[in-house]
Amino acid sequence: TRAYQSPTLANALGYVSEISKESLARDASGIYKQGDYVGQSGIEAYYEEQLRGKRGVRFKLRNVKGIEKGSFKNGEYDTLSTPGANLYTGIDIDLQQYGEFLMKGKAGSVVAIEPATGEILSIVSGPSYDPTLLTGRNYSSNFKLISNDSLKPLFNRPLMAQYRPGSIFKIAQAMTALQEKVITPDTRIRCDRSIINCHGAHTNEDLRGAIANSCNPYFHNVLRRMLNKGIVNDPYEDTRIGLEEWDKHIMSFGFGSRLGVDLPNEKDGLIPTPAYYDRAYRNKPWKFSNIYSIAIGEGENLVVPIQMANFAATIANRGYYYTPHLIKAIGENGKPLPQYTERHYTSIDSSYFMIAVDAMQKVVEEGTGQYRARLADVIVCGKTGTVQNAPPLFDHSVFIAFAPRDNPKIAVSVYVEDAGQGARAAASIASLMIEKYLFGETKRPHIEQYVLNNKFE
Repeated sequence: TRAYQSPTLANALGYVSEISKESLARDASGIYKQGDYVGQSGIEAYYEEQLRGKRGVRFKLRNVKGIEKGSFKNGEYDTLSTPGANLYTGIDIDLQQYGEFLMKGKAGSVVAIEPATGEILSIVSGPSYDPTLLTGRNYSSNFKLISNDSLKPLFNRPLMAQYRPGSIFKIAQAMTALQEKVITPDTRIRCDRSIINCHGAHTNEDLRGAIANSCNPYFHNVLRRMLNKGIVNDPYEDTRIGLEEWDKHIMSFGFGSRLGVDLPNEKDGLIPTPAYYDRAYRNKPWKFSNIYSIAIGEGENLVVPIQMANFAATIANRGYYYTPHLIKAIGENGKPLPQYTERHYTSIDSSYFMIAVDAMQKVVEEGTGQYRARLADVIVCGKTGTVQNAPPLFDHSVFIAFAPRDNPKIAVSVYVEDAGQGARAAASIASLMIEKYLFGETKRPHIEQYVLNNKFE
């Protein structure tokens, strides 16, 4: 059985239930018997081996009438049961509960990571459910009720939902372009809205300004420079060569594949490759003009919310990340698990990340995220995103951030489905999470109430 101190963290914890006949048939170890309970999702499933412990055995002596006569050979063959190991997480339970409070009435996710360790501080999937419902004698009826809910509370959005990244992807584009030396931080590109639409009053920004104002034509031009360097005269082959180089850099941020989070069912997302476009176009030729929407995080790009939180942590660390993880130790004296202490470096020179940090600070202080993401007592670095959605639904609201600027303590990604501009719902929630974690409370009740009202206009 399981008991919970608070009705929170349901999707990350997972649940246990009686082992199925199919799972029992696949159990080559012979450990399980019918009637045993096993982890079915979340931590319960991922760490089942550590949590289950070892079965104890007692041999009893009975006479021919079945009357018990004591232990067999004085207990010589008896063995004690061994309880499962305690697991220690990096979760900040106050932050977790606050994140779930802010996400009430919304669909989406909030993921917070400590950049210095990769420990997950909060992982909110909305809507969620009370984990106590999947314990005890009412498990079956409650499970049926929850699993039939049209809002899919069992769907772990931070790891399983795949969205287009939107404008937050422009930072990865900028870093890649700097590494490929097709632009410099001072490169200015005119905001030509006849090519691709844009927003806001800006005309001829440098790179920092283009990120701060989320200029679409700027990054359209940047991607063209990356993919069409004139290495060969054939524009189709030239785009293919450029995309192969682009893929290497973008994937080094952890996009397009599983990060290795210690939870089941983590999805890959998608970073399109030449092979992908060959299949999509059925081996007909394609070039930059066919795929340019990936420049602004639309088109074929897909990311998972945990990847975007990890991306924010990578920028916070100026170019590397630790695999995000929930469990920091197994057993009372357990050491950090070795797979979560390795640094994963991007293919981008660390010096370029200062450009991203400057630009993300500018986003919050004078750019697209300035009104709701800014905090009085700490420098927040962030980036807004508004992800296209199928009409008549509103776009998805997206925001990534970290704080403080120097020696960051928290990196956050927020996705709120059907909530419109990233500067509204997502930026508000991200800044409230940062404020809660760093200061223990919010000093901006009007922003908190704005989030709780669920009217993002």
